[in-house]
Amino acid sequence: LHLSLRRFVGVDIRHLKTRGPDQPAWEQGRTRDWEHWVRNCMGLRDSPVRSLQLMVRAKFIAYGDRRDTKNPFHWERVVLNIPGSEDYDPTKPWVMKVRVDGHVACEVYVYVDDGRMTGHSRGICWKASRRFCAILNALGIQEAARKRSEPSMHPGPWAGSVTNTEGEVKVTVSREKWAKAKAQVAELQEMAKAGTMRLHRLRQIRGFLGYFVRTYRWGNPYLKGLHLTIDGWRAGCDPLTGWKRPVRRRSALIQDEEGNWVEDERIDEPTVEPEWVNPSPRLSRDLTHLAKLLEGDDPACELIRAGKVSVGYLLGDASGQGFGSGLFDGQGVAYESASWGAQAQSKSSNWREACNLTDRVLRLLRSGTPKG
Repeated sequence: LHLSLRRFVGVDIRHLKTRGPDQPAWEQGRTRDWEHWVRNCMGLRDSPVRSLQLMVRAKFIAYGDRRDTKNPFHWERVVLNIPGSEDYDPTKPWVMKVRVDGHVACEVYVYVDDGRMTGHSRGICWKASRRFCAILNALGIQEAARKRSEPSMHPGPWAGSVTNTEGEVKVTVSREKWAKAKAQVAELQEMAKAGTMRLHRLRQIRGFLGYFVRTYRWGNPYLKGLHLTIDGWRAGCDPLTGWKRPVRRRSALIQDEEGNWVEDERIDEPTVEPEWVNPSPRLSRDLTHLAKLLEGDDPACELIRAGKVSVGYLLGDASGQGFGSGLFDGQGVAYESASWGAQAQSKSSNWREACNLTDRVLRLLRSGTPKG
């Protein structure tokens, strides 16, 4: 807790007594009835920020001397394993700290007040965990040894995801979380059909789905309709679509005290928050796609690191009348081009560019051309 706040946070210690007669010095040393609370207080808005900042500092203290080979967090060099490089290995991270013995160095990942260790073996994970927890305790950050779990290549849920590193690195979610996501998408569909939606409930669902798509990144684009519905009532937004209007259509000119014309910034001041909102035009389509992606009772399994790699360069371009793309795979160039239909020509240029490349990739996958 900041020094300027400690004098306002007193703790009455008059009721505290020793547990036995073997500590008389402790009782004699008590010269006051009040003490200052020095830890971050619950309820202060900046307490989480300061707590996490200090946790990051403690983490780097626990790393210790990276050049000490006896240190479980030892590492010698940083290796870039970038896609497209000649020695790219898809089974390893893009950026990694490497030890003297060639193994990937141990690492600590902290999510608020919970952490996980990674290492190349079971033994080194135990050593890293022991050192990290010992340093935290020495710094005054409590660590409960009873809450530690054994090193595993298929640990349980953590930070919203379930990871499996046996063979290939894959990530998924629990069946309960998958079922909850399906239920909330169905609830949104029913609310959208009713015509009006309670804003408080929409925010609750958005909070969970935002946490859900941290595991399944393919769900992020389909939350846009929900964002537009929740925040479309704000000043500066189009009341029909929810999109933010261009600045030139939101600003107004007024004269200041000196007679100069300036932009009136008050036009974008927040309006009164409503209890009910109308669904944005995009919401229904997004929910239909989400429901399709969430079909089935078993959670989808995302492949994070593949075991094989297939290299190719796909270039494409699209205009108002036609489109084309060329694939270079080291053996030659496969080029194709065509003209848009009347319906596609009415779409935006961004849509045509994305459709051109996406269609080519999908047809390559169906043909079995990529072997990675």
